[in-house]
Amino acid sequence: MTLNTESIVPQLRRDFETLVDYVSGPASTEHNVYTVELHLFRSLLALGAALLGLFFRTRAAVRPPTPVTSNGQPMACQGRLSVRYISIFGEL
Repeated sequence: MTLNTESIVPQLRRDFETLVDYVSGPASTEHNVYTVELHLFRSLLALGAALLGLFFRTRAAVRPPTPVTSNGQPMACQGRLSVRYISIFGEL
């Protein structure tokens, strides 16, 4: 993992533990099922988006090998393309 992702993982673990405490802790008796379900849905979407972002950051940290032509010559870089990605967690 890169330095950029090392600070994200502990926060994700804290966020998950907060959700577990929300549904199983003493305060859970104060909420009705609709409130708990809505809170879980929104929190899990946010957690999923953060995890997917972590996945992309982890993958981006590893540089792929230089592509080569059929005769083994390295291909020239044509520049970077901007990519719009929309997942079930939102746009990344």
